[in-house]
Amino acid sequence: MNTANTADINTNIINDSTYVDFIEDTRSDNNEKTFTLDNKLNNIQKRAFDVIKSTLSEKHENKVSLDTNFNSISLDSITFIQTVVILENEFDFEFDDEKLLITEFPTVKTMIDYVESKVQP
Repeated sequence: MNTANTADINTNIINDSTYVDFIEDTRSDNNEKTFTLDNKLNNIQKRAFDVIKSTLSEKHENKVSLDTNFNSISLDSITFIQTVVILENEFDFEFDDEKLLITEFPTVKTMIDYVESKVQP
């Protein structure tokens, strides 16, 4: 299992445009948090991930992964709606009315999967 520190991962993302799912792993020796690289994202997923990440507060945006639970980062309803509107504009579609509830998307991945399902032919 390859590990890298957060700075290395952020540098890789910026320099190589490599978008991946981060899985947080805590080392036992010094309790330093590290991240492992997992699934590569396709273009739609990457764009949706970037939109979601950009709407979050600076405090959370560097800690976001596909598995991030919106409740764990205290996503409020205003930020949720802002995210929905930006995703709708970015991908030229509208969320179904029944999906306009924050509880419909427990994780970043569930929201990305929904966006992908709406824009795929």
